[in-house]
Amino acid sequence: MSNVTQAARNLITANFALEPGERLTLVLAPGRDALRAAIASVAPEFGVEVVHFALEEENDYELPERMARALQETNAALISTKRSYTHTDGVRGAAAAGARIATNAALTEAQLVEGLLADYDVIAARATRYARLLDAAREVRITSDAGSDLTFGIAHQEGLKETGQYHAAGMVGNLPAGEAACGIDDDTGHGILVVDGSWPGLGLLASPLTVHYEAGAIVAVEGERASELDTILERHGPGARRLAELGLGMNETTRLQGNTLLDEKVTGTVHVAVGNDVTFGGGNDVGYHADAVVRSPTLFLDGVQVDLPG
Repeated sequence: MSNVTQAARNLITANFALEPGERLTLVLAPGRDALRAAIASVAPEFGVEVVHFALEEENDYELPERMARALQETNAALISTKRSYTHTDGVRGAAAAGARIATNAALTEAQLVEGLLADYDVIAARATRYARLLDAAREVRITSDAGSDLTFGIAHQEGLKETGQYHAAGMVGNLPAGEAACGIDDDTGHGILVVDGSWPGLGLLASPLTVHYEAGAIVAVEGERASELDTILERHGPGARRLAELGLGMNETTRLQGNTLLDEKVTGTVHVAVGNDVTFGGGNDVGYHADAVVRSPTLFLDGVQVDLPG
């Protein structure tokens, strides 16, 4: 059996646990023809209906209305596109209607297929453990040898897990998957984060960005590419600077390569996001969400060091 065929079977069985009579909707950018064909080929074995939408132009933050409507009428959906739609009203609305949804952005077909071959039982167990730790904690401190020292509150946040197993109605996450995460309490967040992994829109960082936070928002950026980041943040307004999410990588099969969806899953990394936090129960509904990936940090929860996986 080819890797593409196995990936298609895993998507139906391991990732979505689709039952006979259920519908799987695919929203795909160009370049995923082999996987789409494999999914369509194996789906009848499981009694699963497949609906496909080709998304060639991606000029808006939200999905086209007809696709958003179709997502509300499906059981499960894979959205594999050029840009991310995870933190959008269309996806949130479909989840509220009961769809279970997996998303990814800017992946090659080979990267997606490789990610679908991971052992998601192992990833799920790991993510569950760390989500419980986040759920119980009130304060986070992140330090690093590169100079990070950032503290923020999570007392009012729920520990969340992205396992890659979207088996229950309303579940949403990425594929490839593997993280534990939570929101960040409003107006908390003081200190410095040295981002030496990647930043969305900038890719892998050859030299680090030093990001200064006060009262839960970015107040200054230093580094070789600081002006580029400032331009991005200014374009989206003050809400783009507000802290939104803490995430811990849980997937040991992924590696840093300049794609945020993969980079944020790498074991031994953390990511600290700014921008839209509605998915985490917040009220910052800005059209921007960016995960800053930090290599080899030290994590403290309520003053106690927590060893990261990997």
